[in-house]
Amino acid sequence: MNPILSAIRDVRYCGLSPDGVVIPALTGELSRELGVIQYKAKNLNPWVVFLGGTGTGKSTLFNVLCGAELSLAGIERPKTFGPVAYAHETVGWKDIFPFPEILIHIHSPADASARAVVGATGRLTVIPHNREGFSHLIVVDSPDVDSVEEQNRRIAEDLYLLADVVIFVASPEKYADDISVQVLRRVLEDHKPVYYLLNKVVGEFDRADVLKISETQSLALSKERIYLFPRVAGGVPAKLSGEPVVQAFLKTFGEDLVPEKTRAIYMEQQTARMALSRQKLVQLAHLLETEEEASRLWLERLKQLSLQAVDALLKGEEDRFKANSNQYIRMEIRRLFARYDLLGKPRRLVQGIILTPLRFLTGRKARKNENRREDLARLRKNADPTALISALEQFNRLVLEKLSPADPALPLGAALRQPDLALTEQDVEDRMVKQREALLHWIEVRFKDLADGLSQKTKWGIYTASILWGVLLIAVASALGGGFSMLDMALDSALAPFITKGATELLAYQEISKITHELATRHKDGLASIIEEQSLRYRQCLMALQTPPDALAAILDRAKEGFEAFTA
Repeated sequence: MNPILSAIRDVRYCGLSPDGVVIPALTGELSRELGVIQYKAKNLNPWVVFLGGTGTGKSTLFNVLCGAELSLAGIERPKTFGPVAYAHETVGWKDIFPFPEILIHIHSPADASARAVVGATGRLTVIPHNREGFSHLIVVDSPDVDSVEEQNRRIAEDLYLLADVVIFVASPEKYADDISVQVLRRVLEDHKPVYYLLNKVVGEFDRADVLKISETQSLALSKERIYLFPRVAGGVPAKLSGEPVVQAFLKTFGEDLVPEKTRAIYMEQQTARMALSRQKLVQLAHLLETEEEASRLWLERLKQLSLQAVDALLKGEEDRFKANSNQYIRMEIRRLFARYDLLGKPRRLVQGIILTPLRFLTGRKARKNENRREDLARLRKNADPTALISALEQFNRLVLEKLSPADPALPLGAALRQPDLALTEQDVEDRMVKQREALLHWIEVRFKDLADGLSQKTKWGIYTASILWGVLLIAVASALGGGFSMLDMALDSALAPFITKGATELLAYQEISKITHELATRHKDGLASIIEEQSLRYRQCLMALQTPPDALAAILDRAKEGFEAFTA
């Protein structure tokens, strides 16, 4: 496949730019039109295509032009009617036809009586001949332009793209039909040579009448190419062929389309096709650049919404985080310094003597140390996803309100509303549990490393000033919003004057401070990553609807260069 054709077929459309709504139709047109240009660059026979509405007599006049009953004619066409082509036997059909949905079928009847064919939907039936006068032409009887079958209308459109000359057939009942008028107007606007055949005329009606009516419809027909064919009984081609006006048409047609003239017509039409496609490609390139810029701004806004959601979540989570995780840190600090607390037993004795009466008076029972595994289990259980789920719901709502196209049916609007796009509550819970497991494991490992890695100097500092652990606990609890009782804190604070300034400086804001700060960062990053995962899902929605960079580059380059190399 030609690179530019491949690039156009790779174009994607998200619907962010207002004018971009035409991109799908434009790429469809370009893909077919460039396919035609490429095909006709290798197949130089001009195409003469019959167009017209239902019951106008196209097939009858096609048979008249070809000199034989090739295409089955009648008042009412079968719905499965397909196009029929009359082509010289030397015409090759091996090149890839520009419309893959249309199959080429070479019709080879056993005898002349079996030559009239109906054709079939989705198939171009080719009837070969050996007439020298028609050897350079391919004449096609197309489906009705107003067919009730969409596929037939699509085929008529495709065959029109291949046409270098059009024979437009109308009838007194159909000449003012809106669809027929629109098709004829397009033929004239595309500057294709067109013969206007008004068939089945009864009574006084001449070219002047046709011209007068066409002027009211803004149709600039050529007087020399208007022919009025009378109604004949049964519409038999043999009877119609004998009419003087029909003979005049056949004579003019033969003179106009001799090989020398048709070559010039072919070149003019091919040049016109390339010029029109170039205009459309330039338009497409502009629209795609606009879509790219709109997509870039969309991603920036998505990033801002994501950051705002993370900030709001972390601000609300800060207090709960301190209450849950820092309690475990304090218990680890107790265990760490208890290993080196030489005065631990005397201190606990003094503490017990002082606190027992107070606890008796207040009814407060001494708290037993929890097992480390029990502590971990409790912290896992306390992982509450409610705040995160609420933050995600708010984020998702803002994305739809602020970032979705106004029309939810547009590609990006539909993609953002996919039922499986948003993280579910279970998804959030699973991710929080996984992150909490990793966080608690990290805490446990870090404290173990700290205890095992204390230098002899640090150990000696603890041995000589073991009571520092109480003051340190107060410092950590105060800094991180801890949970000691006022009784324990009063006792430990009362012992603080016995601690030397040097011992305090030895331990303050060292490993413990580092661990707690890193823990906070890890916890925040973990929460943010879940919102970022949802944001990534939205980004991927947009990326799936963006034109690949190499395809966009190819389209931009070809829009500047034109199609000279394309047809080489």
